[in-house]
Amino acid sequence: MINRSALKVEELVYSLCFGNIFHQLTTTSLLHLCYSQTKKMSYLFLTLACAILGLSIAYPTGAPVETCSTFAANHTGHLPQRSKANYDLNVSPSNGAPGSTLTVTLKGVGGETFKGFFIQGQDAAGKPIGAFSPGSDAQTRDCSTAGDSVTHVNPDEKTQVTLKWKAPSSYSGKVSFRAVVVKTYELFWNNIYSNSVSIA
Repeated sequence: MINRSALKVEELVYSLCFGNIFHQLTTTSLLHLCYSQTKKMSYLFLTLACAILGLSIAYPTGAPVETCSTFAANHTGHLPQRSKANYDLNVSPSNGAPGSTLTVTLKGVGGETFKGFFIQGQDAAGKPIGAFSPGSDAQTRDCSTAGDSVTHVNPDEKTQVTLKWKAPSSYSGKVSFRAVVVKTYELFWNNIYSNSVSIA
């Protein structure tokens, strides 16, 4: 027979740890909610489960819109890594025409994994440009114009994501791509750049 109480507990843990509500609750209200809804479950166990699952990546369903202005992973208590990132951000082909579509690939070197990312195409002045297409591993963010940035859709470990980016129909000049990459809550890199490409 299915234990309905256990199912309720499992659903609560998932919604708290992976849903948007997790980021909107204060520590006090989170603990109160966990306790009041799970009388038969250890209070300490649920608290630890939320901490382990929820903090494995701060924003499991995608970077918040604030990343548009900060271009940084905001993980309380942790600073970005200063070491060279084991990730490559590549664009192909190396040139294109206005309105053409390019392929942008974020890949872990030697199979290095990551859980989250935020990528943006930028012109020579560092302004967002162009538009990404959403996919199974990515959703768009509208920083300056529709779809000019892209982020993850889940906290699954990945070794590579391949994205499609369309150049503006009226632009000519250099374009490069900038990324924030998150391996874990504690390990992340804020500035990873691609090779530059020419749109002409």
